[in-house]
Amino acid sequence: MSLLYINENNAYIGIEANRFFIKYADGMKKMVPAETLESITIMGHAQMTTQCVQECLKRGIPVSYYSKGGTYHGRLQSTGHVNAKRQRQQCDLYKSEFALELSKKIIRAKLKNQMVVLRRYEKNKNISIEKQMKMMRICREKIPGCKAPDTR
Repeated sequence: MSLLYINENNAYIGIEANRFFIKYADGMKKMVPAETLESITIMGHAQMTTQCVQECLKRGIPVSYYSKGGTYHGRLQSTGHVNAKRQRQQCDLYKSEFALELSKKIIRAKLKNQMVVLRRYEKNKNISIEKQMKMMRICREKIPGCKAPDTR
């Protein structure tokens, strides 16, 4: 796989015949096969054709933009990896009994872990954490009575 770095101002990036090409200000032209290109990093003032941008999005090739001095400006990345059907299914589960029970298990596990961490801290620092442990036990006792994932 190829990584393409463009760090010359006024470079021009395009695509033709299934190859990305870079045309430099001095007239030199370089080619990179589209199948091998993994990412493009542009540092400075270079131009990309609309067809090149579309091809990058279609193929999932990210394009990162930096200033000539290395300041990060942003990134062009395809959303082709997003599975809309799965996202809808996840949203449907949000207000279900499944989500409530999962939330309770996560909170219970987090409280248990924090109590273990506090006990170790108490042992190592030789201090009392009884007040904090009491509050955590109270929180743990409230978990079964929760009626929605966002209930406190």
